[in-house]
Amino acid sequence: MLRCDNITVKRGNRAVLRQLHFDLQAAELVAVIGPNGSGKSTLLKALTGELALARGTVELNGLSLATQMQRPQDIARWRAVLPQQSELAFNFPVIDVVMMGRSPHLARVEQARNLEICEAALEQVDCLALKDRRYQHLSGGERQRVHLARVLAQLHEGLHSDGPALLFLDEPTANLDLKHQIQILHLARQCADRGAAVFLVLHDLQQARAYADRVLMLKAGRSVAFGKAASVLSAKRIERVFDIPVEWVQHEADALLKIKNPKLNTTNTTT
Repeated sequence: MLRCDNITVKRGNRAVLRQLHFDLQAAELVAVIGPNGSGKSTLLKALTGELALARGTVELNGLSLATQMQRPQDIARWRAVLPQQSELAFNFPVIDVVMMGRSPHLARVEQARNLEICEAALEQVDCLALKDRRYQHLSGGERQRVHLARVLAQLHEGLHSDGPALLFLDEPTANLDLKHQIQILHLARQCADRGAAVFLVLHDLQQARAYADRVLMLKAGRSVAFGKAASVLSAKRIERVFDIPVEWVQHEADALLKIKNPKLNTTNTTT
């Protein structure tokens, strides 16, 4: 579904991503984790065509990203992006915001069916009761969930048929309470289980281990490790990359991440 070969991204003369190699398959969730400033969101922007590559190649469905981006209406039918922040200048009703996700499909699908799809997407994110509310009257967390409904509506056909579906999520749990964090991660996992390729930027290492098939760990724009979640997220590697002593504690079927010494001497930590 997605393949990256030796990609490098620069801001001015400074490389912010360096020689990254990885892939993302259909029916798979890959989580990208790393300290602040490691390049997670920059990588997502490079993979979605928002930032140009200084070197290397990105392929989507066997074609170069540049080739796919020449057909924006086509790619929008099977690829959706949820950025960290999604704002609207106009105070649309919530249902109209979600309907924006159906734009690539309007010529092919009847309006009544599009409305059904949008309402179903709102129900998935626990926002159906907000469908007639004005967008700017929502809280930050409610707005985030509405935009997730928008991308779910956009990918409806791919998620409910044999067609391709590629979903990029940049820290989708930010600004959400714990209940809705878990709900959103369950939805991301369900999308992968239905055949979608899901690329997920996360900060929470325990959530990455619980929900991802594979994990890409970044530090200072470089890949530290890429592979099965439990293997990449070893305590030793987390200590080295995040500069904090941790251990995994097994509790029944779950692995819990524990900080060994919560009273850290911050004057001795490295940056």
